[in-house]
Amino acid sequence: MHTVGTAVRAQANQPKVCRFYLDAFNFDTAPGINWTITPQSAQADNSAALSGVVTLANGAGVTENLLLPAGQYRLAWTVVGGGVSAASPKVFKLDCPDRPHHAGGPHGGPPAGGGGLARDAAFTPVAGAAAVGLAAAGGAAWFRLRRRSHGAA
Repeated sequence: MHTVGTAVRAQANQPKVCRFYLDAFNFDTAPGINWTITPQSAQADNSAALSGVVTLANGAGVTENLLLPAGQYRLAWTVVGGGVSAASPKVFKLDCPDRPHHAGGPHGGPPAGGGGLARDAAFTPVAGAAAVGLAAAGGAAWFRLRRRSHGAA
C-alpha cells in the first residue's frame, strides 16, 4: 500500500495513508490478486468496503488510486484461481487532514440534476420567495408590454 505519489517499486510499508493505491509484487506465477478492503470500526458503514483484482505482469501490478472515508480498515489478498491467501491481512489507517472525520461511508452522489434538490441548504425559503416574486414581476411586465403593442394603455 502506497500513498499516491510514492514510486511504484518503493516496496515501503505505509500503514497510514490518505489517497492511496495497492502495489502487488513478487508473485512469479500468479495471474492476478483479488483484494478486499473492509472497515474495522464498529461505527463504520459496510458501504465503505472496496474490492477488486490486480492483474499481474511479470509478477507485479498496481491498482488505480483509491479513497475511503477516514477510519481503520483491513486489507486481505488472495491469489486469483488459487484461493490461497497471498499474505496475512494488513490493517491500516486512512487519515486525511483536509477531509472531515465521520462514521459511515459515502452518502449519495454529487449534487447534479436528476430532479429535486440536492441539499436542504441549497434552496432556502428566502431564495424561494425571491424566485417566485421575480417570476411574478417578470410575467406581469411581459404581459403589460405585450398589451401595449398597438399603442393603447
